[in-house]
Amino acid sequence: MKIQRKHIKNILSILIPVILISLPVWFFMIREKNNSIFVRKVEVKNRIVIRSVTAVGIVSAKKQADLSFPTVGKISYLGIEKGDMVKKGQLLAYQDTSSQYQNVVYYKDALDIKIRQRDLFADDYKGNKDLYGGDKRFNIKLREYDEGITQAEAAYKAQQAILNNMYIYSPIDGIVTEITKELGETASLGEIVIKVSDLNHLVFKINVDQEDYGLIKEGQDVDIELESYPGKKIKGKVLALPYFANDVTQQFEIEIEIIPGEGTDIKLGMKGDAYIILETSTTEVPSITIDEVSYDESDNPYVWILDGIKIKQYPIEIGVDGDVFVQIKNNVPNEVLVPAKENDEMIEGYKAKIIN
Repeated sequence: MKIQRKHIKNILSILIPVILISLPVWFFMIREKNNSIFVRKVEVKNRIVIRSVTAVGIVSAKKQADLSFPTVGKISYLGIEKGDMVKKGQLLAYQDTSSQYQNVVYYKDALDIKIRQRDLFADDYKGNKDLYGGDKRFNIKLREYDEGITQAEAAYKAQQAILNNMYIYSPIDGIVTEITKELGETASLGEIVIKVSDLNHLVFKINVDQEDYGLIKEGQDVDIELESYPGKKIKGKVLALPYFANDVTQQFEIEIEIIPGEGTDIKLGMKGDAYIILETSTTEVPSITIDEVSYDESDNPYVWILDGIKIKQYPIEIGVDGDVFVQIKNNVPNEVLVPAKENDEMIEGYKAKIIN
């Protein structure tokens, strides 16, 4: 038993110093491991930095007429087809006018009778007004005839207007882009029957939210990317801004003038995206992506850089705060650091373990 105790004492006398020496080394290694972070280097590159308002839209005609009848009736004439070119004032369609035409004839005859009665009275008594009771009575009666003529004329014109409304004429030069009815069908009051568009003056129409509307001004440059021409930018400019928003969507419809370029055959109905340029750098400037910029508690921007083997905050001055990239106005190293993993926390003074 005494031999075993002595043996244990000898082992402990060796282990304790080893443990005491190893503890600081182990603590240092753990500390170094905990005080390091995996990072990636990101190059600061020269780019054109753009800040814009983006919205989807569609190519439309600046002048477009949605034509309808203000009366209910059967279509008895449809003189055009979809795709036909039409001139301003050209007759396009009309409803069955037979019954209304008879109304117009009736009221025209009534007007003519009133006029003849007035003229006969004037001819009979103008030479001998005393037979009718003198000038005063003559003039009163003549005025009654005139008032009757005025009322008959108003009724005739009203019927004539109804007849005229049964015809559709093109209000512009353009092309027929849609016909919703066929010959013999009944068109309801206000129902769109024909659409005519001026394809010589195309615009790109977008809808923007309330918060974006205040950023947009007439004449601003626009880059348009159509789905039919991926990767190709078509230039445009903001036209006059609307004075009110849509009652339903609460959005503002913005018209953008299209400036056609080479290699693009722009057609009505093409869809795409518009980038209204609010601010842009005049030349290529040092920049990084918006995700590579950090902000302190006072909302001051900074980036992470390598200081020896450790990471360090480096304050920056932002120029154009773009959609994708941010301009850096002050001098910065050619490379900045970002965490290798998205949710890793960067802490100043930590050792950088670079993975690229």
